[in-house]
Amino acid sequence: MTVLFMTHVFADQSKLSIEQIRNLPIMQSLGQKIFFDTNLSNPPGQACSSCHDPKTAFSDPDLDLPVSRGAVEGKTGTINAPIVMYTAFIPAFHFDPEESLFIGGQFLDGRETTLEEQAKKPFLNPDEMNNPDKASVIQKIRNASYAAEFKLVFGQNVLDDVDKAYDYVASALASFERSAILSPFTSKYDYYLAGAVKLSEQEERGLQLFEAKDKGNCAACHPTRPIDGKLPLFTDFTYDNLGIPSNQKILEAKGADFVDIGLGKIVKEDTDNGKFRVPTLRNTAKTAPYSN
Repeated sequence: MTVLFMTHVFADQSKLSIEQIRNLPIMQSLGQKIFFDTNLSNPPGQACSSCHDPKTAFSDPDLDLPVSRGAVEGKTGTINAPIVMYTAFIPAFHFDPEESLFIGGQFLDGRETTLEEQAKKPFLNPDEMNNPDKASVIQKIRNASYAAEFKLVFGQNVLDDVDKAYDYVASALASFERSAILSPFTSKYDYYLAGAVKLSEQEERGLQLFEAKDKGNCAACHPTRPIDGKLPLFTDFTYDNLGIPSNQKILEAKGADFVDIGLGKIVKEDTDNGKFRVPTLRNTAKTAPYSN
């Protein structure tokens, strides 16, 4: 056990530059270390970044499986792990009475309101990182190479209180997810909106089809234009059921009778069964598979 914790292993961070990591404020730097720590699962070997890899825009790097693998061999989640980039901009889960729509929330079914609450769940989920309880996670933090940094940020005695320490683990992760690393606005389209570059003729035609209400009308759910001076995130954060049939690979992994009813199980309304939050289309070229 001692050997296990003294040999601390971190997941591949090759897509993060040394300069990016060095420039993080201390709270975000701590969150980054926790995010890439493969010792925080049971058995060790899986980090947050295992399913949210910078190589694939912080989404699942396994393009062949529509559900994400857990730390335990044979265990999987119920859906393909979504991109965590730009999650800092997702509004808290709420019902908009004017639109008669549910909006925002973390996870694709909106079951958690904030990044902090979302960050607490995978550690204890038997299909994900599979820790039996909060205490086991905090024991691993006590033995981590960044334990002194954790105490520096949150207090020398913070690890003596398991519940409080667990909240702080989530706070550090959420802080990293709010960093500029996970919310870059440096695409060609961003520069196009700023007037710095022009789109090609093909790109212009694609944008027109994407926005045309009598054609693609994709922008109805994936807005393409700045709102209140803020660059578009290509999602309106609402929930939709697209009528896509069950993925056979998911049924193979979870059982033939498996059905994920999404938002419906959260709000307890049959009319919302099968609805999931509209995903951002930023970095969509790297975040396959789709509609899972």
